[in-house]
Amino acid sequence: MGATSTRAIDPITFEVVRNALVNIVDEMGVRLSRAAFSPVVSEGRDFSLCLAAPDGDIVCAGPEDLPAALGTLGFTVGTVLDRFADEVAPGDVFLVNDPHRAGSHMNDMRVVYPVFVDGELFAWLIGFGHWTDVGGPEPGSFNAYATSCFAEGLRVPPIRIHQDGRPIDSALDLIFGNMRLPHEARGDLQAVLEACRAGDGRLNELAGRYGAAVVQDVAREMMDHSERLLLANVQALPEGVYEFTDWVDVDLPHPDQPSYSVTLRLKVADGQLTFDYTASDPAPVGPSGSPLPMTWSATICGLLNVFPDVPFNQGVLRAIEVLTVPGSCVHVEYPGAICGTGAGTYEKMLTCVLRCFGLADSALASGGIYNLTNVTVGGVKPSGAAWVMYVWQPGGFGATQRGDGGPPMMSLFSAGTRNQPIEVIERAYPVLFDSVAMVPDSMGAGRYRGGPAEERVFTLLGESEGTVGAIGDRHVFPILGVDGGAAGGKQDVFMDWATDASRSLGVNFSGEQLRPGHRVRIVSGGGGGLGDPTDRPIDEVMADVADGLVTVAAAAEQYGVVIDASGAADAAATERRREQMRAARPDAGQS
Repeated sequence: MGATSTRAIDPITFEVVRNALVNIVDEMGVRLSRAAFSPVVSEGRDFSLCLAAPDGDIVCAGPEDLPAALGTLGFTVGTVLDRFADEVAPGDVFLVNDPHRAGSHMNDMRVVYPVFVDGELFAWLIGFGHWTDVGGPEPGSFNAYATSCFAEGLRVPPIRIHQDGRPIDSALDLIFGNMRLPHEARGDLQAVLEACRAGDGRLNELAGRYGAAVVQDVAREMMDHSERLLLANVQALPEGVYEFTDWVDVDLPHPDQPSYSVTLRLKVADGQLTFDYTASDPAPVGPSGSPLPMTWSATICGLLNVFPDVPFNQGVLRAIEVLTVPGSCVHVEYPGAICGTGAGTYEKMLTCVLRCFGLADSALASGGIYNLTNVTVGGVKPSGAAWVMYVWQPGGFGATQRGDGGPPMMSLFSAGTRNQPIEVIERAYPVLFDSVAMVPDSMGAGRYRGGPAEERVFTLLGESEGTVGAIGDRHVFPILGVDGGAAGGKQDVFMDWATDASRSLGVNFSGEQLRPGHRVRIVSGGGGGLGDPTDRPIDEVMADVADGLVTVAAAAEQYGVVIDASGAADAAATERRREQMRAARPDAGQS
C-alpha cells in the first residue's frame, strides 16, 4: 500500500475494494470474538483491530470494534517501525503494550502483524484484546493507588514474538510468567494471531484478484476521501474558539487527594480544526491521566461521533491538530501511572470535545454521558488457582435536540463492546447476581431527559476470600446537563448492600476485602438533561412514571408535574408548581 496514489480509480472498483478491506478487518473481529478464551474479549468484545499501510498510515478499522483506542493504533505500529523498520521479514509477529508510546493501558496487549505480498511488505494488521490480568499488585491490574506504571503490571516494549513463522517461546514464557491467568492470556493471544492470519490470507486473495497496486491506490484514496468528508463538515461550522473545562474527581494517591481539570480550546478557522489542551492541569500523581496516544483517541472518538459520516483512517488524523503540554494530565510521560485513563482524563476530554462542538452549533449540543467504572474482583480458589473477574456496565446517555437519552447503553467510547451476560460470568466466577436493573430518578431532567443509570448487585459465593477494586469517576463532579437541563445521577459502588453495614466506597479504591456472602452494588450514572425540565410535556413525564423511571415525588420536584392520589396529573397544581420553579431560579426576572 504505497505512499501515494498512482492512478485514477473508477468509482465501482473503489467501492468494491474499499468494502473488501473493511470487511477483512470485520471478519477478523468475528474470528477473534469466537476464538478468545476470556469473557472480556469473547462476550464483551473489548478489542480493536485495524489495517495499516507499510508506512504505518491507518487504512481502516473494524466497524464494530472498541472505538476508545482508534487513535492509538497508528502509535502502536509506529513504535514497531521505529524499533524494527529494517528487520521485518515474513513470519514475524510483534507484541507491545507500552502505553506512553504505543497505546492505552497495559491490559491492551497489541499484536502487530506484517503482511507480505510477492515478497514485499504490503500492509500491517494490528489487533488487541483486553487481557483480564497483566500482573501487578491488584487482580485485574487496575491499581487505584498506582503512582507509576511499575505498579500496574507488565510493561512490554516492542518485541518480536514469532520469527520465521514460529513462536519465540522464551519471550512468551517471560510474558505469561507474569500473569495471574496465563492460560487465559495465551488463549486470547492465540485468538488475535488467528484473526491476523485470516486477514493475511484475505489480503493476499484481494491483491491477487485486483493487483497489489490497485489495492494500494484504493487504500490511499480511502484516506483522501475521509479527509475531504471531514473538511467539508468543518466548513459548515462557524469560525471561532470554543472553550470548555471539565474536572476529574480525585487524584487518589496524592497526599491532598485534589481534583484536577481538563481544558479544551477548540479552534475552527480556515476550514481547519485545532484541539488545544495546553491549559489543562499537570499530570496527576495517580493513574487517571492520559498518555498522548489516548488523548488523540479521545479527540477522534468525540469528533467522529459529531460527524458519523466520516470513516476513520489516516485522513482523519492528518486533517486535525492536537496540542498538548508534555507532563500534563493529557500527556502523561513515562513512567507515569495510566491504568485509569479510560475512566478518568479520557472521559473528560471526550466531554470537552462534545461540549465545544455544542457551543459552536447548538444543534450539536448534548447532555453529559455516564462515566466508565472499571470493577475488578479476584482471589484464589481453595484449589490454589487464581481467578479474576473484570466487569463493566452500561449507563445513561445525554439528551440531544433529537430527544431523550434512551435506555442504558455502553459508553460512547466503548460502543463496539457488549454486556458480558451475567449467566456467563456466573459460570466462570464464584459470584451470583441478585439484580440487573435501571435506577429510577437517575436521569438528568430536562425538556429532553437523559438516559437512566443501571445497577448490578452480586454476591461472592464459595469458600475463598478475595478483593474488589474500582477505577471510575463522576462520584463528585456531576454528569453535565446543558441549556437548562439537570445533571445526571452520580456513580457509586456499595459494599454489604442492603444490610445494616452497607457503605459507599465511591468509584476509586483497590484491595477492598471481599468475603463469601458479601454483596456488592455497582451503580452507573444517568445521562444529563437538555433544556428546561418545566417545558417537558406532562404526558411524557407521566409515561416515565408509568414505566418506573421517574417516581411521583421526582415528577413534582424535578419537572413540576403534580400527580394526585388517583395517579392522574393535576393540571392546575402542575401549572402552579411550574410557575414557582421558574420564579425561584437565580436568573428569574432578568432580561
